[in-house]
Amino acid sequence: MTWIKANDLRERVARLLGQTSDRMGDGQWIGHIIKRLHLADEGRRKRANDGITYAIQPEEVLDMMRRYDVLPV
Repeated sequence: MTWIKANDLRERVARLLGQTSDRMGDGQWIGHIIKRLHLADEGRRKRANDGITYAIQPEEVLDMMRRYDVLPV
């Protein structure tokens, strides 16, 4: 299991896409996407003053990438 902050994930994805993190929406939006993809649930998150941290299972991410034919970066 890997713990990641929504804002950190937003910045990493923005860099991969060659965009500024401002164009990616805020950390809350990333949290909604994580939940909609069923990569985290209420039991796998921690609240802190600087944002929410999610517990992500790398195997679940890789499985989803295989099912949707997403190439690894």
